[in-house]
Formats: sequence, structure tokens, C-alpha cells
Amino acid sequence: MAYADHPLDAFGLAVSLKPNLIITSLEFDNLNGLELAKAPCGADAMSETPVALLTSHAVEGISDQLPPHSRAIHKASRFAAKFADTKKEVGLSTTSKV
Repeated sequence: MAYADHPLDAFGLAVSLKPNLIITSLEFDNLNGLELAKAPCGADAMSETPVALLTSHAVEGISDQLPPHSRAIHKASRFAAKFADTKKEVGLSTTSKV
């Protein structure tokens, strides 16, 4: 797991770490999360990396702009269930092995 305060730093981490899932916010100062969600598509090694875009805005206008392996999740009621559904939809397990 890695964390970045700035979307460009996050993209750099994603390129170097090649994560199974990128979780980001829609709201940033210099680059929005939608642009960050589209960025992995341009990197061959990350073209199918799923992105979970968290937002307090309506997801209807956002979801159709996202790459195929990405989902917008509204940060409101049922967030945990929606996040678990997203993980299943993009092929990630919802349970962890100990």
C-alpha cells in the first residue's frame, strides 16, 4: 500500500509499484481524479489496472467517462458495500487470506 498527496506523485507510485487497484479521490487541486483514472490507460503495463474513484458528487455523469476497468463510488450510505461490489466487478477478491 502506498499514499500520495498529489495526483502526479500518485501516478508515479502507480507506475513503479504496478498495484492491483488504485483508489483515488475526484477532488484535487491541480489535476482531478478523473484525469488520474484515465492516466494508467496510457501506460502499457497499467492499461488494465482498475481505479476506484471516490467522490461526494453524483457518479452518473462521471461513470461514463471512466476507463472500462474503473468505477466511481459515491462516499455516502452503503459505501462499504459499493466498494466491495467494485472490487468484485474488477476481479479482486473481497476477502483476505491470513
